[in-house]
Order: sequence, then C-alpha cells, then structure tokens
Amino acid sequence: YTQHEIEKRPHHEIEKRPHHARRDSVSSTGSSGSASTSVKEGGKKLLKDLTKSKTQLSRYQSLHDENCQVAEKRIKTTFARLQQCIADREQKLLEMLSLVRSQGSKLLASRHDNAEKLGLLAESMGSLSENAASDLRADIKHFLSERRIDEELAKMEWFSGSADGLEQEVGQLGKGGV
Repeated sequence: YTQHEIEKRPHHEIEKRPHHARRDSVSSTGSSGSASTSVKEGGKKLLKDLTKSKTQLSRYQSLHDENCQVAEKRIKTTFARLQQCIADREQKLLEMLSLVRSQGSKLLASRHDNAEKLGLLAESMGSLSENAASDLRADIKHFLSERRIDEELAKMEWFSGSADGLEQEVGQLGKGGV
C-alpha cells in the first residue's frame, strides 16, 4: 500500500449504533440470567478476538519493519551500483578525452610547425631552383588542402551526452512500492 492508501483506510470499523440499541439487541427474550451469560460469552469472544488482533498487529509491525529494512538495503545497493557505474563511465570518458586532447594538440602543433617551415621556405622561393620551387609549391598546396582536417578537429564536439533520459529513468526507480 502507498502511504496515501494507508492513511485513507480506517484503523478499525466501529459500529455506529447508539449504546442503548446495542444493549437492547443482545437479548430481548429470555431471563436476565441468560442475557447476562450471553453478554459475558460475547465479551470473552470479543476479548479473545482483540488479543488475537493485537498479536497479529505486532507480527505485521515486525514484517513491515523487516520489509522496510530490506527496501532500504536494496535502495542503497541500487544507487551505489548506479553511482559506481556513472563514476566508471565518467572516468573512461575523461581518459578518452585526455587522449584525444593530447593527440589533437600534437597534430595541430605539428601542422603549425610545418606551416612555419613552409612559410620560411616560401619567403626564399626566389632563390630556389625551378625543381625545388615546384616541389615547394606542391608541398604548400598539399598542406593547404588539409586545412579541412584542422578545422574539423577544432570544431569537433567530443561529448554529446544528455542526462535527461537518465534523469527520467532514475526518477522512475522504485515507483512500484515507494
């Protein structure tokens, strides 16, 4: 039961008849002795039922407490596993990003160094032989044709995760009982 359902349920049903009506309904026929015996026997039965009910309530309370303890352990275990899973995934992604950052930085630094060297050579192109100047022009054209790679590397989005779906899933955990 949910907490709302428990609160809505009456703790016990009490007969709503007036006190004098209950007394009259015990026995309107017969002598006062048999009515007294019938009332005493009815009282003993009610007392016995009440005692049995109290015993059951104690057992239900214990069962309820045990079930809540089990639920608490399950909740803690579930969320500990989720937290570990998230931490492991975060660590893996950070390691991958570190590797990508390092490789990308090395590539761009190397490309920058090549651009510097080609620029210095291009400034002295007039003093180069025709073959050397032709080779330099080919190298510069090839270098410039790879600008697209530099731009793509710079603009690439390295993490495209969204927690929205996961937040909804986590919000649904335990919906059945709690």
